[in-house]
Parts: sequence; structure tokens; C-alpha cells
Amino acid sequence: MGNSLSQTPEPFLLFTGGFTQLRQADPFLSVGGIEHDTSKFGKGISIFGLTKEGAFVQKGAPVWAGENPSFLCLDPRGRFLYTTNETTEFEGKKDSGGVRSFRIQPSSSGEVALELLSAQPSLGSHPCMIATDKRGARLFVANYSGGSISLVPIKDDGRLAESRQLAQYQGASVDPARQLASHAHSVAFAPNDEAVFVCDLGTDKVMQYSYDTVTGTWTPNNMNYMPLQQGLGPRHLVFHPTLPFAYVVCELAAVICVYRYNSDTKCLVYHSSCEMLPSGWPSEGGELMVVTNQHSHNMVSFHVDRATGILTPTGHQIEVPLISCVRIVNWKDLERSAQ
Repeated sequence: MGNSLSQTPEPFLLFTGGFTQLRQADPFLSVGGIEHDTSKFGKGISIFGLTKEGAFVQKGAPVWAGENPSFLCLDPRGRFLYTTNETTEFEGKKDSGGVRSFRIQPSSSGEVALELLSAQPSLGSHPCMIATDKRGARLFVANYSGGSISLVPIKDDGRLAESRQLAQYQGASVDPARQLASHAHSVAFAPNDEAVFVCDLGTDKVMQYSYDTVTGTWTPNNMNYMPLQQGLGPRHLVFHPTLPFAYVVCELAAVICVYRYNSDTKCLVYHSSCEMLPSGWPSEGGELMVVTNQHSHNMVSFHVDRATGILTPTGHQIEVPLISCVRIVNWKDLERSAQ
């Protein structure tokens, strides 16, 4: 393929995941009592080019990836794409969703194909988030309704090995609709992979572990969880790329909690909190932001003022049924991984 990949008209590539059916066992599904039109359900993983102006260019038909490929994760080198199947049964195994791996196959014409490599059960219902360590050697799975975390080893060729459960959580909190049981919602790695954190929306806790990158084992820290104010519902945690801070998005109260990360203890220390702002995924350089809207079935882009952070609509949008996740790849990164 060589340098021909860099000749494609769009500098960025987007993979989007979403829901192909309703998740009957999960009360979160009927958000706000909305009745979804079945014609609006997703058809799999959609692939788009993103221009410098923020316009979307669809790359062929959606790729079927099993039921409810609601969350996507990229291999650190951009070679493989992993997805959840957010269900309660997977290939005959009850009380389990699944995870799949695909090889990303770009072409000099600007088209992209996904080759299915493997699939494994998640060992818990409704896997809603996946993450890899920086080596791309292991896939961690948060099972929302299962209240558990599973680990799936990744082979050198991107295929998934047999999964095993790492943790089963118990407990509840104050929200009678959403917090009657544990709901593991996300897994996040400290910047150097020395620690792992799990947001449990159902118990208002962030679990804290030390992580051995060689063996893939984790052990609870001395303070094995960080309690949050009851009813916040921690959903997602991300680390600042250069500063020792972590940000926890709390779904039930629309709040972001800020924590300072102590690399000596591998624990989080509360710093501050603020009301939640609309979230999105900035492209390289921070000049564009792409935002997905699950209830309006679309994806839109904004210009970002690098000095003030103010957003201005580009005027570009595209319909994507029940979209829930987007991942952005630079074509140049695909070119390097293809060589």
C-alpha cells in the first residue's frame, strides 16, 4: 500500500457503533420513555471519512458485527478494531454478551474493510465498555448488568483468546431505578498502565487496582475503592494526557468529578467537581470535535477555537441509527501500521 494511503481526500477515519435492537433486561433502554422506531436501529459498524472542514463521507455499507456493537476500541497501533455485543446471550451462552475483533484493511482507493477475526463471550450481561492496555495485549470488559469485569487476552494477530472473569461486584446505592445492583460501566488505565480503575455506576464507587503489565494480573490497592457522593452514578473515567488528573463523568447527576492521581499509592484523591458539558471526541490537533447523538440518530461536527475552546457548528451532519460510540483514526497512522 505504501504512501498511496496518504493520498485519500479525508485525513481522518471514523468508526461508529450503536444498537441494533432493544436490550429488554435493562431499564436504561427506554431512556425518558422514548419508543424507538425499529427502522432507526443500527445495522452494524459504520465507517466514515472526516474532512478537514468537518464533513462526513460514508465508506460503504455498515459492517455487521453482531447484535448491539455499542462500544468500540482500537488497537494502540491502529491495526485492529474491537467491539462489544451488548446483549444477555451470546452464541448460546446465557447471562453473557460478547466481544469481537476485526482487522482494519484500508485500500489506496480510500475505502476501508473490516475482516472478522474472532469472538468471545464477555462472561457477563450487557458488556458496555472495553479497553486495551498500551501493549494491546489484553482487552478489559465492563459488563453493565452483570456487574463484573472480564479479561480477554489478545493474540499477536488480533484474535481473542479465552476470556476469564476478573471481578464480580456487589452492592447498591440510592437511585431506585438505576442503582439496585452493581453496574460496572467502564475501565480506565493510568497513563503508564501501572493502575486500573473501574467505574461502578450502581454503587457510586470507583474501584482501584495495581496492574502488572507483564502478567496481566491486578490487585486491589490499599484503598480499594474511591467512594462518590450517593446518586452521582460514575459512568466513565479518563486521564489528562500530561497532567496528574483524572476526570469521572457521572451520568445520573450530570457532574464531572476531578481527581488528582497519586502515582506512589496508585490511588485517586478528590480535587473538585463541576457541571457536565456536552462531550465529544476531538480530532488530531483539537481543531474539530465530533459528537454523537443517540436519540436524534446523527453525528455532527464542530470547529474548536484553540485559544478559547468555543465551539462553532460546521454545518455538517450525517444520520447514523442509534449511534452510541465513535472512534477516530488518522489515515497516516493506518499507513504506518500497514507498512
